[in-house]
Amino acid sequence: MKLQNGSQVTERPLRKPTSGLAGYFTESGDNGAPSYPGQDWFNDVIDEFLNALTEMGISYDSGSVENLAAVFRSLKTPTDIGAATVTDLDAAPSGLIHFASNQPTGTEIELQGVKVRHATGYYTIIAGSDNQNDPSVFFYHSISGKWRRLTTDNDIQRSFVGMIADFQIAAPRPGWLNANGGEVSRTTDSILWQYAQDAELLIEQATKDADPMKYAAYFGDGDGSTTFTLPNFHLGHFRRGTPSGVTHGTTQGDAIRNITGSTQAQHTQFIGNPSFDVVDGALTSIPSSVASVSTAKSGTSTMLSHFKFDAALVVPTANENRPYTANISVKIFRGWM
Repeated sequence: MKLQNGSQVTERPLRKPTSGLAGYFTESGDNGAPSYPGQDWFNDVIDEFLNALTEMGISYDSGSVENLAAVFRSLKTPTDIGAATVTDLDAAPSGLIHFASNQPTGTEIELQGVKVRHATGYYTIIAGSDNQNDPSVFFYHSISGKWRRLTTDNDIQRSFVGMIADFQIAAPRPGWLNANGGEVSRTTDSILWQYAQDAELLIEQATKDADPMKYAAYFGDGDGSTTFTLPNFHLGHFRRGTPSGVTHGTTQGDAIRNITGSTQAQHTQFIGNPSFDVVDGALTSIPSSVASVSTAKSGTSTMLSHFKFDAALVVPTANENRPYTANISVKIFRGWM
């Protein structure tokens, strides 16, 4: 944008004194004459333009009419500086940048973000990784020369991966899968797949399928390459914290507390046959008559007592053992929404 027609000078002339208040151009100024800009106005335009290019790290190209457009492109398109060392970051222009570095994590990753330079020279960079499956945000300060990883909502979600929770609603919920033994993708749910391996509750699918009650708390290895299966807490299991002496993740078989009772068992020849049932605990002695039989004392009797056991006399019974139960949906958190 500099003048280059033979009438220019290489150094900017000193400013002339100003006159009046700052204003606008007109076609009819003093004495009806139009306004004229003068050398200082034109030179200010040139310097404003060149200073904007310098601030954005863009070199002036006298043969191009794309200099100003390059400034605006730099505002909306990151400057790609490739594999970046600290020196490269120092030299990078302010604004949006795209680069690769192993400094934040120890392994080279691609990042894009913004570089903000302070008037005194130091600068900061806030950049996010390009990894869509594991996005992270990093902060760099040129004075400390250190990268810091910022906590994101993704970090919070990952910390809850594998959580088992009860839901009133049976329909799918964002971030949650029904814990009913279903098969899922190791790629789509890579976070949950890694958790399954870390939890050490992962077995061959054939073993899990052979005894689903025993291995309800386990993940299965699915097809062995691309899928895995979830724990199944819809089989009637009662979940609790692993008590002392019990292996974590195992299923204990169903059991109830012992039920006892007692009743008389003597031949009625000695005590006479009662006219009513005798009940004690879970046992009942029922009077009945039979054909005359000899007794141990050479007498005869037609009355015997029979025994009947019925746990329902003591506890509620059903076709399964269970505590008080509210049947709702059990889901597992997949580590992302």
